Amino acid sequence: DPNLAEAAISRVLTEGKVTNYELTARSREGKLTVVSYNATTFHDRDRILQGVFAAARDITERKQYEESLRDATHRAEQANRAKSEFLANMSHEIRTPMNAVIGLSYLLGQTSLDEQQLTFLAKVKLASKSLLVVLNNVLDLSKIEAGELIVERAAFSLRSLLKELTDVM
Repeated sequence: DPNLAEAAISRVLTEGKVTNYELTARSREGKLTVVSYNATTFHDRDRILQGVFAAARDITERKQYEESLRDATHRAEQANRAKSEFLANMSHEIRTPMNAVIGLSYLLGQTSLDEQQLTFLAKVKLASKSLLVVLNNVLDLSKIEAGELIVERAAFSLRSLLKELTDVM
């Protein structure tokens, strides 16, 4: 680009140097190449300008690599957003029938059941609540990624938690 080249020359003559000025240069074969142009003026002992020393380094591959990194980053961010939306949607979709299972388990518990049926029902209720906790954790993960999670302190009984785990397992 002749205008950018002229600007680089003017700049080095005005400022005394130019560092990492990007230009597109055309080789003798006609190939366009992105270069990093560096130049500095040089003077004699009497501080009279004698000329300009300039060097251009081919950075075409680096520019292509940077562009591919930008594209890959963009694709990764899109995939991450899609994953987060999928997890949030699936968690909500699963939570609705899970709440129905919990509610129906409660209603079933209000009927007359024998001892074995009550034991099975207790395990269904516990497993349902455990699954609901997992779903809520997935939703919390989505909130963490969105920067919207609020951490709360809550007291709990480790003994009760371990008993529930062993009952389910």
